[in-house]
Amino acid sequence: MARLVSQVDDIVKQKTKKLVDDAITWPLSPHADATHLITFDNSVEFADHVRIKETLKCDTFLAKPYRSKERGADENMNSELRRDYPKSQTLDNVDRFWLDFSVGLIQNRRRRVRGC
Repeated sequence: MARLVSQVDDIVKQKTKKLVDDAITWPLSPHADATHLITFDNSVEFADHVRIKETLKCDTFLAKPYRSKERGADENMNSELRRDYPKSQTLDNVDRFWLDFSVGLIQNRRRRVRGC
């Protein structure tokens, strides 16, 4: 996922709706069956998120402005993955098995439930 974000940043210098949509759907199209939910920031360039939803046949969610808790889990998981694979390291040379293994460890880690 982090590689996808860096690819999107490289492809989209001008953040127009069309360029952003293409930059998201193009690399994810081969993996559409594994794409279930995409969370977007509430920015102008994501205004056409419905097209992405229809193209990839997945759910989309726009985080509300100033609601960091809606993005917190994503940001936390990204930072945990970046502990093993820093941003300076490209994921092209990482064996898919080890990447999936790292993601599995992060996703299956016990988490504290607040309010219980």
